[in-house]
Parts: sequence; structure tokens; C-alpha cells
Amino acid sequence: MTETSTNRVDWRALWASGDLARFCFISLGILLHATNETMVATVMPAMVGELSGVQLVGWSLAIYELGAIVAGAAAGRLVSYVALRTNMVVAALLYAAGALVCAIAPSMPLFLTGRLIEGFGGGALVSLAFVSVERLFPRAIWPQLFGVMSAVWGVAAFSGPLLGALMTRIALLALGLRRLHAGRHGHGAGELHRARHT
Repeated sequence: MTETSTNRVDWRALWASGDLARFCFISLGILLHATNETMVATVMPAMVGELSGVQLVGWSLAIYELGAIVAGAAAGRLVSYVALRTNMVVAALLYAAGALVCAIAPSMPLFLTGRLIEGFGGGALVSLAFVSVERLFPRAIWPQLFGVMSAVWGVAAFSGPLLGALMTRIALLALGLRRLHAGRHGHGAGELHRARHT
């Protein structure tokens, strides 16, 4: 029994039944989607210099949202024809594939392609999270679960810029160390070359 007579969630019973872990897993999709939206806005200024596409910066957020809206609407409908688990797996794979394309993209157009794929996955994960609550949990505890999901969204949205700033800082530090190491290596090689020819 995961609810009391006042329709409050019995979290201990939910944990004992394994449903709490399932709910946390479902909420992970919301966490990824909400964090992504705000994190990328923080990271983009540092990425523009590497990808050389300042005129396309606005599209990095717009194309993600476009994919998320389309996939969110489609995923809710697809559950009627394809198993919920299959939908979740496909959405997660799309999100991961999009993130990988973004990570290795050498140019802005390819980065935007990755953002679109990532948006498809992220939007589907959010839509399927709400569908999962409806299908897997008793109706009486839906409001509490939806409330927790909203809280997850809020925390993720606020933590996104912080994570983006940390990732940018770490990336810039790693890039600076790599250039410093390459510069020292090249300088040492130059001195050795000059010493041999004097």
C-alpha cells in the first residue's frame, strides 16, 4: 500500500515495493531535459569561438525546443501503439546520441543537428515521464508525484547555469593546460634544434 487514508504518499511503502526507485528513474528524464536547457545557454558563449558560428547561436536553443515539442507530442501518442519501456529506451538513446553529436561536432551546423536529435530525446523523456506516472502509479498519489516532478524541474533549471559554468571553467582550464604543455614542448624542441645547428 503506497497511500494513506488521506491520499498522502507512503514513501516508505513506495520504497519497499521498488516503485520509488522506478519513480526516480522516470524523473531523471525531466532532470536531464531541464538542466540541458539552461546549461547550454551558459556554455554557448565559450563554444562559439571554437565552432565559428556566432550567427547561429540563437538556433542552439530554438532547435532543441522545436525537437522537444514535436517529440513530446508524438511520444504521448506513440505509447498507444508501442510499449512504454520501448519508448523510454528509444528516447534515452536519442538524447544520448544527440549529446554525443554535440560533444564531437567540429562545426555549428553539425552541433545544431545534434541539438535537434537531443531535443527529440529530451522532449520524449519528459512526455513519457508524465505518462509513466499515470500508467504505473495509483491515481490517488498522482498529485504528490507530479509535485515532486515539478520540484525536480525547478531544481534542475536553477542548477543548469551552475553546472554549465563549472563545465566551461573545467574545459577552458584543460584547454589552457594542453596549449601550455604544447607550447613548452614546441619551445624545447626549437631550442634543441638550434643547439644542434650551432
